[in-house]
Amino acid sequence: MYFSMVLVQKACSLFLQPLLMRQFEPSEYGFVSQFSAVISLIVLAVTFSADEVVIRRFHQRNDRAEANIYVASFARFCGFVALMSATLILTADSMYGIGNISYFSLGLIFAFVAPLVSLFQKFLRTQRKTTFLATFNAMYAILQAASIIVLIKILGDPVWTYFFAQACFQSLIGVLIFLYFSRYGFSHISTGGICEVYREAAPAVPYSVVGWGFIGFTTYYVATFIGVLEAGLMGGGLYLYSLLVALSDVSVSLVQPISYDVRKSNGDSDVCNAARRKIGLVVVSFLMIGSMLSAISNEVVGFLLPAGYSQNAYVTPLLVLSGSALGLGSVWTYFLYFEPAGVRKLSLISVFGVLFNVILVPALSYFFSVIGALTSLLIVTVFVAFYKGYFSFGYIRITFLEFSFVWVGYIVLALFSISYVYFEIGFFGKLLSQVAVCLPLSYLLLKYSFKRFEVVF
Repeated sequence: MYFSMVLVQKACSLFLQPLLMRQFEPSEYGFVSQFSAVISLIVLAVTFSADEVVIRRFHQRNDRAEANIYVASFARFCGFVALMSATLILTADSMYGIGNISYFSLGLIFAFVAPLVSLFQKFLRTQRKTTFLATFNAMYAILQAASIIVLIKILGDPVWTYFFAQACFQSLIGVLIFLYFSRYGFSHISTGGICEVYREAAPAVPYSVVGWGFIGFTTYYVATFIGVLEAGLMGGGLYLYSLLVALSDVSVSLVQPISYDVRKSNGDSDVCNAARRKIGLVVVSFLMIGSMLSAISNEVVGFLLPAGYSQNAYVTPLLVLSGSALGLGSVWTYFLYFEPAGVRKLSLISVFGVLFNVILVPALSYFFSVIGALTSLLIVTVFVAFYKGYFSFGYIRITFLEFSFVWVGYIVLALFSISYVYFEIGFFGKLLSQVAVCLPLSYLLLKYSFKRFEVVF
């Protein structure tokens, strides 16, 4: 049932995003991408990883009723902060703004409700209510896209209306989530208790916030210093990248509970076997999907999006491969998130990766424009994903050699996929090469590694 709902959710995303992009000219979509990158950074800063601490404490409590009340009480705090923030933002905008509510005010309202939505999603995930989670995510995507499209048709001005619709829809969802948690009852969380949560979350903030320094910074840099049109023409690649990010989120949904189980069991063989099976399936999926999708990415963008978005389609494989690398790294995240020492490792890896990207994007884009910026993103994403796994693979009892085979497979498949695009091989040539060369090669390369993952070949 869960996988059926996930398929529905992904199908909705596949269908709705092109519809949204058709409401904008590429330059308008570039501005939307630029401003959305800024808002996403604010969301990360406002959330402050506190939801992760609250959910971890929920997971570690033995009394389920008490744990539910604890999460609900923190949700009440998030709701109060969102309400007060929205009131202050709208008051300030009405006093000092000119005409419509500003983009920035709308974005801030969206950002301050985001912690409540994130807390709800993680609450469902850790309770293994995965079908409910998948249903919520699917309906969220459908209704949000529908509200944006309808309001654009009514109000016009696609860019302003996009952010206005997002702020309104996010606020409505926040109210419904608050009502959902209220059924568990509330208990008093002291100021000291709130401060303790944020103090414990502080080491994880660099990991969560600097995550923006990858795709967020790259998109913002391209829009600001190369041009909003160039950023808009990245839309097709960003669309496929977002699909792989969504799949990465699904993999985290599958692996997070069992990651915590592995850490709590101190390496119990049965628990490790179950973890290896799930991680093996996720890794195989990302290798195959990433390779195939990057190989035919130009054709996919040309089929799904208006012709204007196909002008820079040659950069799309780099974004697709970055998305698949992100997925390969995501499966290990919660092995490290289980304890403060692991969180510090995640933060260190992420900070180093972002600094590398912040330096490399301007350097490579100076010589190679957009393709240089996205090459930097790919290099850094692979680096960070590799080291997440490097610090974690021992928990499920596989060796470094077996772990490394996965990345050898990724590199080989990535080189094949990129060569398809830049040597202008036709669609049927790509398909034949995938079947005749890439799939058998990946089978032979990964067979030894996945013996330990207990994946049947």
